[in-house]
Amino acid sequence: MTRVNDKRSIHVWANDPGGEMIVSSENRGRAGRSSTAQGMRQISDDGRYCMQVQWRKGDPEDGCRFIFETSDGYFAVNELAPDTQKAPKIDITR
Repeated sequence: MTRVNDKRSIHVWANDPGGEMIVSSENRGRAGRSSTAQGMRQISDDGRYCMQVQWRKGDPEDGCRFIFETSDGYFAVNELAPDTQKAPKIDITR
């Protein structure tokens, strides 16, 4: 999976069947110092994709998003009211 975060850094990760992942970030805004972190992911009871990432520097990332597929690709939203919020695009490949 690939996404661009709010700071315009590209994050890339693979979902292992057991729920573990390793996330890489180019860390745009940190003088090009890329980083890698371990994380966990799961699907919540209400169908959201949840991930917890412990970055070596900075705050841990812990959040859940609904993932939608449209003719333009995949998008992630916090709530089921997508017209009232930003819907970042994510790329999902096998």
